[in-house]
Amino acid sequence: MRDSGRGPVKKRLEALGFQVDDVAENPKQKRPDLCASKDGTTMFVEVKTRTEDAELRARMESVGVGTTESIRVSLDKHNSLSSHVEKANTQLGAASSADDLRLLWFRADNGLFVQDAREQIGTTLLGIRMVSAKRKGATRVRPCVYAGYADFSRYRAIDGAMIEVDGALTLIPNQFSPRQDAFACSPIYRTIAPAILDVRQGDRHDILYVIESDIDRKDDDALLAFLLDKYPADEFLGFVPYCAGTTVTTIDARRGNWDI
Repeated sequence: MRDSGRGPVKKRLEALGFQVDDVAENPKQKRPDLCASKDGTTMFVEVKTRTEDAELRARMESVGVGTTESIRVSLDKHNSLSSHVEKANTQLGAASSADDLRLLWFRADNGLFVQDAREQIGTTLLGIRMVSAKRKGATRVRPCVYAGYADFSRYRAIDGAMIEVDGALTLIPNQFSPRQDAFACSPIYRTIAPAILDVRQGDRHDILYVIESDIDRKDDDALLAFLLDKYPADEFLGFVPYCAGTTVTTIDARRGNWDI
């Protein structure tokens, strides 16, 4: 069954100057949705649309009638998103040759049951955790890439991911891809720039921390020791929850007073 976002993504790519064709379905093999070409470069695209966060919906619907409750929304790695990444990795590899580029296109509109979608997807792909650190007496909390389990590291057939939330685009290249250099020179990269989250550039520009090591991701002490060695100007205080908050108020419509 084709993703509902295939049509909108096809139109978006065409508006960006790509020639886009639907990839023929194969009942014996799951394949990507689209094949886009521009300037002699071929790129296969798999579209995944997120319509709701099932866990968030269940928690919101559990709020009692007539009460208000604050709900913390975890922005850590989501297994439900990981399953989509795994499927996309297989689908993109099914139709592509070794030199063809492969793009995962995530679509999500923030709404009642989907919140902070860009952050959740980015965290899942990059294994982001938030870390508290002190520098020159000032404490700050910043993202630390690859401090957790990163899907990009596991699924290297994907050259990059486009995250579309409420129409806004952000491109995240996969530095573990064997085609990372070609992707960085590709038409989609040039077209989307500067709306690109490049991990290495973020590290150089002192925007985020990066752990490029095979350290056990469950060993926080070892991870913090690595950070201290790599960034000696900072004192690392520990990892902190990565979350956002939402408030839910329910009403009982049956108890309204009507003046007739």
